[in-house]
Amino acid sequence: MEYIQNKHDKALSELEMEKQALKKRLSHIEKLDLLINALTHKIFNIEYHYQQQVKELSSQRENVLNSTEISRDEREALMDEVDKKIKDLEDAHAEELTSLEGQRSSLQKQCAMKTQQMDVIMDSLRVQHRGVLQELEESKMTASPSQLKEVDRRIDQLNKMFEKDVEILNELQLAGWKCKEEKMFELLESRGLCFTQSNKFLTSSGSHLTRSEATRLGLLEGINLSLLDQEEYVTDIQPTTSELTVSESEKMDTEDVVYLKTIFGKPLTLALAEITAQQPRDPIHYLGHWLFKYRYNQEVSVTRKDELQELIQERERLESEKLRTIYENEAHEAVLNLIIR
Repeated sequence: MEYIQNKHDKALSELEMEKQALKKRLSHIEKLDLLINALTHKIFNIEYHYQQQVKELSSQRENVLNSTEISRDEREALMDEVDKKIKDLEDAHAEELTSLEGQRSSLQKQCAMKTQQMDVIMDSLRVQHRGVLQELEESKMTASPSQLKEVDRRIDQLNKMFEKDVEILNELQLAGWKCKEEKMFELLESRGLCFTQSNKFLTSSGSHLTRSEATRLGLLEGINLSLLDQEEYVTDIQPTTSELTVSESEKMDTEDVVYLKTIFGKPLTLALAEITAQQPRDPIHYLGHWLFKYRYNQEVSVTRKDELQELIQERERLESEKLRTIYENEAHEAVLNLIIR
């Protein structure tokens, strides 16, 4: 009976460790989902702004083509200039899009690997749970009345722990380890849509749709629209600096300045140094993209450090388990030798 009790205590400890590993991996998946989501929103946004710029340049080209106030040579020169701007815009857009989609694809692969690992851990937990329960049930056959009560207590304890901490994750596992909001984002993206705080949708082709237009086209079928109204889950097209104004009452005090320097000092210094060196055509757009990439690299670095720490802890656990097994075997052999003598 003591052997069964010790094994049960050991199994409980292992289940607890597996459970904590499961929760930690789940938090990693959530972080990856947030990064993927942010990249998806950025891809839709740059496509929208790209299409707006193309329309503007195409309109300029049309005006030049139809103008009767300039000579033929001037018209050709102006059209060549506009065509060059369009070509440069296309090249820059294609390069940025390729970079963002490559980053997103890499994160999606990482996320897929982690969800597979989550499935393996869940299966392992279930197998461990069933195995310990089976051993406890079998021990009842030779248990005394007092021991029987203890076995029942342990079975009840194990079941409560499992139901409280593991079974509640079943729904998440069935949903591919994604919450309702993430599933909604995936469904919207599969239909070529991205929701914004202005209560409109960006399409993958770079246009706008109102909610009523998207509904009429059948693009919102099967989607819980109430989730779209939660501000923390949506992004918006931000106004340019020229569209923002600051009143006297909104001026920052000393504490605000210190806070902003602490948070933005390093990234802004690096970004402005690069902008000064590169002299990009659109410095504001370049700054936004640079800061996004800086934040993305930070998150990836943190995730990799966490993964490395996990591997180290797992290796230490396995080494400890191995040593404990060796010591137990040696002790067992020593006892047998004493008995034989």
